[in-house]
Amino acid sequence: MTNPFDVSGRTIIITGGAGLLGREYGRALTAAGASVVLADINDACVAAVAADLGGQPGTAIGVGVDVTDEASVARLVTTTLVKFGRIDGLVNNAALNPSFVRGRGAEFDAPFEEYSLDAWNRTLATNLTGMFLCAREVAPTMLAQQRDTSPSPIPSPRAASSASHAISPRTGPGPASGSTR
Repeated sequence: MTNPFDVSGRTIIITGGAGLLGREYGRALTAAGASVVLADINDACVAAVAADLGGQPGTAIGVGVDVTDEASVARLVTTTLVKFGRIDGLVNNAALNPSFVRGRGAEFDAPFEEYSLDAWNRTLATNLTGMFLCAREVAPTMLAQQRDTSPSPIPSPRAASSASHAISPRTGPGPASGSTR
């Protein structure tokens, strides 16, 4: 009987890889044989987490990333493709949660009615826009792999293929011409 949780040979990016959940996702996926790219804004911490996962059936690397920055996310994808040659999954885990960052800055220590607009915007940029940017950046590679074509790892797949392909909820991947979105 085959193991339905076997992810050996698969490459999975985990954003927020230095956080509590990111570490556990990384541990579970490397234990199941995956090549894991732990990505986090805290470069030193994510490198240490990746090193701690040594000795598992899978492998892990730590990569610094700011999920709110398009260029940083593009570098994450390029680094992943250069190192592992593919991307099979994305765990969009990076997030700011004021209940977990209390004590790290006055803007997050405030009760809701005193929460600053700047803190609100930074939270939305990480929790929503960051997820969008990461998903959008890995999509061309994952779609190309699904079609059994070989994406070029350099330059970033977004730069290479976003102009010529779009995803339609009705028809799937195809030419972007005529798109009204």
